[in-house]
Amino acid sequence: MKDTLLPAVRVAVCQAADRLDTDAVALTAGSAQALDVGLNTRVQDLRQAAVAAWRAGVPAALIARDARLDLATISGWIDLEKQEGGEPKTPAR
Repeated sequence: MKDTLLPAVRVAVCQAADRLDTDAVALTAGSAQALDVGLNTRVQDLRQAAVAAWRAGVPAALIARDARLDLATISGWIDLEKQEGGEPKTPAR
């Protein structure tokens, strides 16, 4: 993907997904606790980026594609955000 063609929030989702993929391999070399903490941190980073993209108006299906996750996972994160009072902007194009 060309970063110049994507809104910054979508780029952030792609970057967080890349970090999760890359770091997962490195984290397996450490202890089980380091793996657990590291993966949880990377997943939370990805969740925050996904929610930020949704708040900016990016449709959930595009976020799922950028995050390389299924739509149900992204929808679950969005549903949690809605329960906490979050609202999206008008969908981005």
